[in-house]
Amino acid sequence: TTFVVVEIAAMSGMSFALKQRLQAVAGASVAAFGVASYYTTTQEEQKVRNLFRERTTIKQLQLKANRGEALPELAIICGTLHADASIKGSNTTAIGQILLTRLSPSAVWKDVGKPDKDGVVEKELVRTPKKKRYTVATMRMLAPGLHIKGLDDCEATLKLPPLEEDMGDLSPALFLTEADAQKEFFTSQLHKTAVEVDVGAMTGSRFQHLSKFISLDRDSEHDNPRDFLETFTNLYKEWTSNGNTVCVPVPMQAGFMSGMKFLWLPEGFYDDPSKHAFMFPKKEFVTAEEFVRRGHVAAGENNMHSPFQFEALDLGRKRDEEFGYRLVHLDIPLEQPVTIVAKPVASIVGEQRMIELVPPTGNEQSLHSRFRILKDHTIDDLLLHPSTRSENKGIYQGLSAVGAFLTGLAMAGFVILP
Repeated sequence: TTFVVVEIAAMSGMSFALKQRLQAVAGASVAAFGVASYYTTTQEEQKVRNLFRERTTIKQLQLKANRGEALPELAIICGTLHADASIKGSNTTAIGQILLTRLSPSAVWKDVGKPDKDGVVEKELVRTPKKKRYTVATMRMLAPGLHIKGLDDCEATLKLPPLEEDMGDLSPALFLTEADAQKEFFTSQLHKTAVEVDVGAMTGSRFQHLSKFISLDRDSEHDNPRDFLETFTNLYKEWTSNGNTVCVPVPMQAGFMSGMKFLWLPEGFYDDPSKHAFMFPKKEFVTAEEFVRRGHVAAGENNMHSPFQFEALDLGRKRDEEFGYRLVHLDIPLEQPVTIVAKPVASIVGEQRMIELVPPTGNEQSLHSRFRILKDHTIDDLLLHPSTRSENKGIYQGLSAVGAFLTGLAMAGFVILP
């Protein structure tokens, strides 16, 4: 169904010369961004390919450290995952992580045709179900003494990315998540530290997880299913009951002391929390019971007070279709051949220098060179997935072409702005 309203065209009173200049500037900006993004992505891909071809070994890194030489800012190491002991209750898992995400729709007004003689333009409401997302909760369990044994039989310890990143606006690194690449590049989100991560940030489209270690990935069928929160809670109890150490993000730790808590973010339940005095406008951690209760209340409130609500549209009937949850479980097994993208650092243990593989930080980090654990001894999943890297480069090329076209039209005296 198409819902149409009318609106006076905001630009109808602009002079032709001003519209021409605006179109030229906008076109040049879009073209410049597309070219820069394409160039940067291509350079990063080539950098990672070259690092993989170098076949860096842990022994080479140890020799450099013993000679007092600087270690590379980024290395790609092939080997096998091992641990000093197995996770209690599981003889095969090296790393386990679960991610619970809230999904909500995007809603925008789009122009339908051109303004009429009175400057009135029709608009249609376009709602995309389960388009936006934020992380409700996450936790991770590691086998004690986790390390990688390289192809040269030398060992290096691992330091994984902080869980705070997965509760914020960064795409989860271990899940080999590729989403909104242009947005991350443009806003430099990847250069944030864990302290600066905005917990509960909404960053556009739902994630696309590409890791081959994902054992479960499903959406809820309903807006407010209690079983999704119970699945997370029960898994936490199962992990901890065996005496394992379970890691949770720092903002969640206080909540865990008094029972399982989940992050309530109003943007995940209301179309626009700023447009009305809703009952639950604050971002905060609450119990599972309170989370479910708020969800039911928010559904009714949104149906009555959404800025996108009008007589011809029943948001309540679409609630289960447009809102919901996503549960993703990552399970990386022991003795698994892997390829790790990380920053090598040297530490002194006794009289020996040991190599630790840690997440790149600051300017060392990019869309391609974040901390990654890839299945088998290949980087294909990182660089060659058809729905990510190739698609993003195609988007950048398209932006460049559109920008150049708009600028060319403006310079030739043709203006397409209304």
